[in-house]
Amino acid sequence: MTTLGIKQVDIVRETHVGKGAVSKWLSGLNTPNGENLTALSRLLQVSADWLLTGNNSASKTQIPVESWDSDTPIDDDEVAIPFYKDFLLACGSGAVGEALNSETRRLRLSLTTLKAAGVEPENAVAMTALGNSNFPDIKDKATVYVDLGFTRIVDGCVYAIDHGGVFKFKYLYNLPKGGVRVVSKNDAEYPEERLTAEEIVEQEFKILGYAFDVQNPLPRRF
Repeated sequence: MTTLGIKQVDIVRETHVGKGAVSKWLSGLNTPNGENLTALSRLLQVSADWLLTGNNSASKTQIPVESWDSDTPIDDDEVAIPFYKDFLLACGSGAVGEALNSETRRLRLSLTTLKAAGVEPENAVAMTALGNSNFPDIKDKATVYVDLGFTRIVDGCVYAIDHGGVFKFKYLYNLPKGGVRVVSKNDAEYPEERLTAEEIVEQEFKILGYAFDVQNPLPRRF
C-alpha cells in the first residue's frame, strides 16, 4: 500500500466492503476471500498467495477463486440477496417468470453498495435480463439489481415491470392523470407505449421495483 500510495479508502472503494472489514484485514484479525481476495490482489498488484502467506514472489500470478455455498459464513458487511438467474426478466419480447418467492439461489452484495444506493437489504434482489431493447445500458444476459421497495416512478429511471404477465425492464415516465410512458433505449425496434390510468388497470401493468444497478457481461472469448 505504501509503495503504490494506496489508502484504506481505496480498498473500500475497490472491494465494495465496509471500513470495518478492511480494518480487520489490515490488522490481521480476518482475511479476505473469494471475490474480495481477487479485487484486493488486483488493486495491490500482487499474487493472492503472497498476499495471504508471504510465500513465493510478490509478482502477480493467477488468482485462485474460492467457491462458496449456503453454508459459507457471510461477512459482517455482506448480505445474500435472492438471485433470479432463470427468471429472465426480458428486455424485449418478455418472458413469463416463476413467482418471486420461489427462488432459492443467492448472490452476495456488500451493505456499502446497498447503502450508497439507498436500498434496504430486505428489498434487494438480482435478476437476469434478456434481449437488446435497452442496449447498451442493459446488455443481453446482464445481471440487474432491483429495489422491490421502491415503485414510485421517477422520470427516466429503469424499472422491472410486469405487463399482463410479461416481465421486462423499461424506462418509465409519468403522464398526466396517472398515465405512464413505457420506453426502451432501442426505440427503433421497440417503440414506446403510452398507457392511461384505465389501461394500466385493464392491462394489469405493475411496477415490481426500481433497477438501481446493472452488471453487464463482457464479450466472450469463445
